[in-house]
Amino acid sequence: MSDPSCRVYRELLGVYVVGAIEPHERAAVDEHLTQCYECREELASLAPLPALLRRVPADEAERILVEAPLP
Repeated sequence: MSDPSCRVYRELLGVYVVGAIEPHERAAVDEHLTQCYECREELASLAPLPALLRRVPADEAERILVEAPLP
């Protein structure tokens, strides 16, 4: 991670890949991705995430959420 700003963008990649990112943040990430190979690679590694999440049954996801201890 050569650019110190990469940390900020990498924290946003999860919500970016599932489409839950705010429009202004998406625009900033899109701009950063045009210039940063490392973050593009990180995004590519996250690409399978939405399909994997769709495989979790809704009732199972809800059960995990309810049973998860709060920090």
